[in-house]
Amino acid sequence: MNRARALLLGVCLAHGVAHGMSLREMRALEQLDARGETYIQYFLIGVMEGALEADRMSRRQGRKPLFCPP
Repeated sequence: MNRARALLLGVCLAHGVAHGMSLREMRALEQLDARGETYIQYFLIGVMEGALEADRMSRRQGRKPLFCPP
């Protein structure tokens, strides 16, 4: 039973790991695929939204803002 729980926990943790994209991979995707530019735009929007959410979380915890307010 403990082995099954440990395996399940390991799978859950491994599944939750986010993988980033290097600049080299991003440029290669942009050049290889006809819709590569669209994928890059979606990726960068996701990066921006993640940074803004990190800023909001730090403010909720009472820390200094990461960015200047608009």
